[in-house]
Amino acid sequence: MPPPETFARIFEPCAHCHQVGEGARATSGPQLTGIVGKPVASTDYPYSQAMRDSGLTWDEATLRDFLADPYGVVPGSRMRFEGLADEDIGPMIEFLKNPAPDTNG
Repeated sequence: MPPPETFARIFEPCAHCHQVGEGARATSGPQLTGIVGKPVASTDYPYSQAMRDSGLTWDEATLRDFLADPYGVVPGSRMRFEGLADEDIGPMIEFLKNPAPDTNG
């Protein structure tokens, strides 16, 4: 598993809108704690209609596709992010499955 500083670097662009880990809460985006395996738009957050209607589950394959191309997977999403570099997607999924305890600083 990559060192914690790798996860911090990878999660940095997401941290502007999302929190993950102990004490995480929704901010301008939903909190991401425990999303792996959950249906999309299943946390307490006012999701876009596109996300609510997607019918997706945040399994590893869906996360991989979404993290690479969010608008390609859920057209009409309000998320303003162009996607992660291929080499960062696997570590991001690992991070979402096992967030560091101090992620929310």
